[in-house]
Amino acid sequence: MKEYVGVPICNVTCDMCGQDCRDSAGVNNEFMSLDAHWGFSTKHDTEKWSGEFCEKCSDKIFALIQRAGGKIRVESVYND
Repeated sequence: MKEYVGVPICNVTCDMCGQDCRDSAGVNNEFMSLDAHWGFSTKHDTEKWSGEFCEKCSDKIFALIQRAGGKIRVESVYND
């Protein structure tokens, strides 16, 4: 998530579709944050990538990864 002096920015815009990521009540941000940190000896040596995506675009990104044979790990934030 983008930050300004350690404080999260209140409204997040999807980096894929440009839509506001706030929920229907306009209160909470509902988004996925992706970060990639590339190391030495890689094609993207020392680059850092990041993006925030709304739920609809996140579903599209994960569907693309799964179609390409990748695996998605999903964990519940609640302990049952």
